[in-house]
Amino acid sequence: MEETPVENEISSFDQLDIPVDFDFRTTKELNLTLFAGDAVHSVFYIYDSDPSNGGRLLKKGLSSGDYSFQTAITIPTQGETIFVTRQAFDGKYEEISHEVTASNISLTFAGTQKSTSTGSNLVNNGDFENTSYSYNYENNLQSNISSSNTDVWTLKSWQNNKPNSTIEVSGSNHYVFMDDNKSNKQTFAYYFVAASASTEYTLEVDGNLVDDDDDLEPYVRLSYLGSNGQEINGYEVEVVGEGNGWNTYTITQTSPANTAYIKVILATTTSGKGEVYFDNVELTQAVVVVDADNDGVPDSLDEYPADAARAFNSYYPNAIDFASLGFEDLWPSMGDYDFNDLVLDFQYTIVTNASNNIIDLVGKFKIKAVGATFANGFGVSLDLNPAYVASVTGAQLTGSLVTIASNGLESGHTNKSVFIVYEDINTYAGAMLNTAVGEVATDIPMTTVTVTLGTPQSSVGSEPFNPFIYINQTRGREVHLVNKLPTALALSSYFGDSDDASNGIDVFYKTSQNYPWAIEIPTTFAYPLEEVDVVNAHVKFGPWAESSGASYTNWYENQPGYRNGQNIFQ
Repeated sequence: MEETPVENEISSFDQLDIPVDFDFRTTKELNLTLFAGDAVHSVFYIYDSDPSNGGRLLKKGLSSGDYSFQTAITIPTQGETIFVTRQAFDGKYEEISHEVTASNISLTFAGTQKSTSTGSNLVNNGDFENTSYSYNYENNLQSNISSSNTDVWTLKSWQNNKPNSTIEVSGSNHYVFMDDNKSNKQTFAYYFVAASASTEYTLEVDGNLVDDDDDLEPYVRLSYLGSNGQEINGYEVEVVGEGNGWNTYTITQTSPANTAYIKVILATTTSGKGEVYFDNVELTQAVVVVDADNDGVPDSLDEYPADAARAFNSYYPNAIDFASLGFEDLWPSMGDYDFNDLVLDFQYTIVTNASNNIIDLVGKFKIKAVGATFANGFGVSLDLNPAYVASVTGAQLTGSLVTIASNGLESGHTNKSVFIVYEDINTYAGAMLNTAVGEVATDIPMTTVTVTLGTPQSSVGSEPFNPFIYINQTRGREVHLVNKLPTALALSSYFGDSDDASNGIDVFYKTSQNYPWAIEIPTTFAYPLEEVDVVNAHVKFGPWAESSGASYTNWYENQPGYRNGQNIFQ
């Protein structure tokens, strides 16, 4: 069935009234400072949303000497949240979902959650959510190890056969409650877990001494046992502060030789009376950090565990998706605004070392459409001194127009690093490709270009960096995104010529009506058919541009009423 066209009050680009300061950006940059508040070095992972619900990884990095990670990310303008997880060297894991309301964001991780893997709680029911337990009377705190009492709580009372003391797990509050209402008795709970010798363990327990009527002296004990169940060493801390509410009690000790089990004990003395509560019992084993390449990043968190020069991968637009560029190639004259003279999908992987400095920039480029007969080329300019680049590999250099230096960059640039991806697009892919009605789409192979730095740098510019085309094998006739700087090889004689309003200082690549020659969107572009104005394919493009990007920030998405599908290449 033929699709019903979406009504559009604007039928051509030249009807748009675009504010003079609008730059046609579909993304925004955020500056992040992430702190490990417990002073434990950590790797931070930044996602566009919760990864358990499909969130995609944007950036990864290691805390510095002050336990912070400072970085910048680029996200879609309509992005409302970021999701940050923190994996500490000691096994702690935390996550924060943050609503984006400003461009500068500071988040502090307190170190209150534990990982479900390394450094996890060895007590399976430390929060007493499972109210099942064994209970009996016993006249000795010692107990033999058996399969029936390992990894389960056992609640006991020794009271000279006086059964009126109680130990219970309160159903809704999920804690152990000890009510010693008579002297000369003792109540306690214990938990056995298998353990190793010469290993550091930490026991943390929340305690609340409600009533200490007669020297109840409740305590928490970490007991190291041999294979026979007899204690080798034990360490304890008294629960104090009657009426002061909940407090956390911590014991950290290294297990002695011949340790086979740990016995966690929550207890009162035999002589006192009173009431005490215990909750959130957490027993953790010190994380053994293995760092094969000695770069300061544990192998478990290092994406390059055998390479000291590399540690992490970050991405633009994210680890899964590609962004898109659309160009018009009649500059300095206006084009037909189908933005399909070159449509290029791209994704960057930014490889950093343990100091969070960039060592590799890996660009994947895929030509989607060539709505041009001109033999155009495509390249990218980085905010990077070319002397810092060791090599560039993977470029499609099919002619003799550009001059390539020994490190693979284009020659002739002193302050910027420029790499050419396609010297001649028509030679590589063909002309007038994937733009016509009914045309069977041609798949163009992916091109992967790797820029390796000999001197790692903290930044090479903000994504999407500075992509450009040069027109019809005229190297100096460049087209960039609005207000992006031309390269050193651009010919200034084109500025201000014909429809171009570039002033050669701070205004570049737009007309006096503020019309662009190139756009970038942070996802794959559903581009218009040949000679179809973008406003007749994406009907919210016009309102977006006229509002300086305030309205319909997601104009390129396939939302109801956003597209005229019959005007888009299928």
